[in-house]
Amino acid sequence: MPDISLTMIVLLCLAALAAGWIDAVVGGGGLLLLPVLLLGLPSHTPAAHALGTNKAVAIVGTTGAAVTYARKAPVDVRTAVRIGLAALAGSSAGAFFAAGMSTDVLSR
Repeated sequence: MPDISLTMIVLLCLAALAAGWIDAVVGGGGLLLLPVLLLGLPSHTPAAHALGTNKAVAIVGTTGAAVTYARKAPVDVRTAVRIGLAALAGSSAGAFFAAGMSTDVLSR
């Protein structure tokens, strides 16, 4: 694990909290969290690690929001599965593309 100060850990956690709230309410919390990760993690941390960390956080947050919403409103499972499969294909293609990019491009 990279050397990160306690202060930076607290700041990263606060950013994750804010990003999770934004993500649950309107979506797009990663737009806040990813730059914070890129700036807050040690400079030698590969950008791909920040991207992966951002996605892992998003999965947890989105799952929690989806369960909460599903408990309060009916879900059209057939439509959700179709959209989910399209999202899986798109995210897999995006991850494949990002994995092939230069680290310099991702760090900008």
